[in-house]
Amino acid sequence: MWGTAMDIDTEAVWKAAILSKGGGRCHGNAANALPIILLFEPCDRSTDKLLCYGLVMLLEAHNTAPFKSDSDRYRMPDHPHSLFEGLAGTVWAWAEACIFLEAKLRTNARDQTPRV
Repeated sequence: MWGTAMDIDTEAVWKAAILSKGGGRCHGNAANALPIILLFEPCDRSTDKLLCYGLVMLLEAHNTAPFKSDSDRYRMPDHPHSLFEGLAGTVWAWAEACIFLEAKLRTNARDQTPRV
């Protein structure tokens, strides 16, 4: 039941891009990405889509201020380097993503190692 609810929620966020004020953790692309990435399970191939969605959202965060100041799609946050509005929140989301990417790579390497 929870798995189905999370799939529906994830698809809704992916399709609607519900939070799109900028790159931050509060109302930005990192806020879309982080919960989705945290649902990812490295040993469960059915959740690979979640990691992909989250990474795409984090990549889009780099098109926002303060990463890109000439963006007309996103506004400059009031506190562009803060945890919730700006750069620090996006860095936090990337740090979490890196942990899951490393776990996924280790799982793939383990699965490809010949068993004796």
